[in-house]
Amino acid sequence: MKRPTPEPPAAFDIWREIFTTHRAALWSAANALVTCSCTDTVLERAREEAGAMDVPGAFRYGYALRAVVKAAIAHALQCRELPCDSHDSPSAAPKSAHIKSLPTPERFVYFLIEILGYPRRDVSLLVGMSDTNTDQLLSLARRRLKCGGHSAQPPHFSRDSNLTQTFENARCA
Repeated sequence: MKRPTPEPPAAFDIWREIFTTHRAALWSAANALVTCSCTDTVLERAREEAGAMDVPGAFRYGYALRAVVKAAIAHALQCRELPCDSHDSPSAAPKSAHIKSLPTPERFVYFLIEILGYPRRDVSLLVGMSDTNTDQLLSLARRRLKCGGHSAQPPHFSRDSNLTQTFENARCA
């Protein structure tokens, strides 16, 4: 007699687990991209978007992160809330104060390329602009951060920082 095989978890349950397991990294990304206090709203919207998708296990974290980026972009275009300087993070991840001072398009381009390591072409497609415009925004962001008395890549977002490590650990999990 054959044992019944357990049903695979529903897609929604899988995504809820991914968004719970990687909450610190996903929250940090959303918090760096939005200047209002709507980080949790962005995460919920991203989870809802991902909920119906059937993505192979190895690509789920990357897809969840991309869903957060897309939700943050959509949110940035429609949120009427004034920028908020204080956010309470669910983790000990460093704040993104330097990046939050950048105009929205520059902040998105800088974060996606410099922090998450997205290829320029992917960033151009995500934000809906040409590669040339993406390059110009990245250059402007670097100059603004440098002129503000900070290095081109703020110390708390350097490639070996805790936040970057949080994203790397989540990607490898």
